[in-house]
Amino acid sequence: MASIICARMRKAGVCLVAVLGGWLVAATAVAATGNQIEIAVSSDPTVGETYNVTVHGASRGPANAWLFIEYSGCAKSFAAERRLAPKKSFVHYRVNGSFVRISGWASNSAVLDHACAYVVANGSSATLAHARISFRIHH
Repeated sequence: MASIICARMRKAGVCLVAVLGGWLVAATAVAATGNQIEIAVSSDPTVGETYNVTVHGASRGPANAWLFIEYSGCAKSFAAERRLAPKKSFVHYRVNGSFVRISGWASNSAVLDHACAYVVANGSSATLAHARISFRIHH
């Protein structure tokens, strides 16, 4: 069962679909505080088809997990990412302890895409953990 939510409409036109799937690429970041976040992208993202991006990790208390999908690459910090990202190029989730969140994305272009994820303290933009990966959307 898939829940469709339009989440990103840029030149290529993209939608967010909450679905389950396999993983191809993963990135991990573990902060010294025990906060962590990992990113995994489903196998062989293809133009016009939904591919899944999973963020999973842990927060040592109430926090927010943010996922940005960007053609231009990840920004240098969460604050910059938040400031520069188009409104429909990200999702965020409230987390507390271990978490797994899956979102589906689709692209109408064969491009190098980037996933940038952050665990951010509640009520601030203090980054507790971050991860980033790049992956190719194929024809």
